[in-house]
Amino acid sequence: MISSQNITNTSKFHFGMFIADEEEMLIEELMKNLKTRGDPGFIAGVLRLIKKKLKNFSEKLQTGISKDLCKDGKVIFGPFLSTRLGVCLGINNVKSKACTYNCIYCKSGNTSCCSICCNTCLNAWNLASCVRRKISDLQKEGVSIDCVAFMPDGEASLDSNIGQKIQLIKGLGVKTAVFTNASLLWNYNVQQNLLSADNVIVKIDTVNAETWGKINRPHLRLNLDLILESVREFASQFRGELTTETVIVDGYNDDFEEIKNLGEYFASLNTVASDFSFVDNSKIVGKKVTDPMIHLNLTDMIKRRIPGAVILGCQQANYYQAAAS
Repeated sequence: MISSQNITNTSKFHFGMFIADEEEMLIEELMKNLKTRGDPGFIAGVLRLIKKKLKNFSEKLQTGISKDLCKDGKVIFGPFLSTRLGVCLGINNVKSKACTYNCIYCKSGNTSCCSICCNTCLNAWNLASCVRRKISDLQKEGVSIDCVAFMPDGEASLDSNIGQKIQLIKGLGVKTAVFTNASLLWNYNVQQNLLSADNVIVKIDTVNAETWGKINRPHLRLNLDLILESVREFASQFRGELTTETVIVDGYNDDFEEIKNLGEYFASLNTVASDFSFVDNSKIVGKKVTDPMIHLNLTDMIKRRIPGAVILGCQQANYYQAAAS
C-alpha cells in the first residue's frame, strides 16, 4: 500500500521541477487533508494531477526537441519528391561531411572527417519524436509522407544506432530508405542495422581498385574486394528493395571495360534497378565540360550492357543528377 509519506516526498520532488507554485500549494493542502482524514480519494486525485502535469511537460519537451532538430533543415529536411521512393523526408544523421570516402565529385565538398569508426550521432527516440511531429504537421497541410530517407552529407552507416532509428520510424507507419556507399557492409553490426530498412541504395562507381582509389579516395584501411563481397552477402539476406547507384566520371570509369565489369558484378546482386548519373565536369577542378554526345553514347552502352539500368537526370547539356532523384 502507498503511504502518504511516500507520496508527499515523491510529489515534492516532481512538483519542484514541473509544477507552478499555486498548483504545488494545492497539492500540499491535499496532503494535509490526506494525513488528517486518510481519504483514499485524495491519492487518486493527486496521481491524476501528477500524470497530467508530466504529460504536459513531456509534450513541451518533445515540441522543443522537434523545433531544434527541424531548425534550418540541418537534421530533418524536405519534403521532396523521389521518382522511386515517393514523397520523402530526408535525415542528416551523421556529423557534417563525416564519411569513409572523399569522392572527387561530392556535392558536399571535401570530407572533413574521413573515418571508418561508427558512433552514436543522434538520440533515436528524440529523432523519432521529431519525425512523428513533422509528419503530423505535414498531414495537416495535406501532404502525406511515403518514405523517410537517411541521406546525410556523409556516410549514413557511420551512425552506430541507425538500426534503432529505422525501427522506430517504421513504427510511425512510413517506409524507410538508406543511401550508403557500402564501404562498411563488411562490418556485421552495420549489415544488421541496414537489414531492417525497406530500401537500401548502395553506391558503387567501379569494381576496379585503381579507379576506385582515384574517384572515391577511400579511407586507407578499406579494401574494395572486401566491400564488393560484403555487398553480395548483404544482398542475399536483404528482404527489401536493393538499388545500386553509379556516378560516371569522364576519364575515370567511362570506358567499355569499366561498364562491362560493373554489369557483370551487378548481375550477381538481387537489385530492383541500377541507377546511373553523369557528373557535371564543372564540379571537378581542372575538368572541361563534356560534349553531351559523349554522354549519349555512354547511355547507349550502359543500357545494352546492364539489364535494369536507369539513366537519371539527362537535362540538356548538364547530365548531373542528385542522389535522391
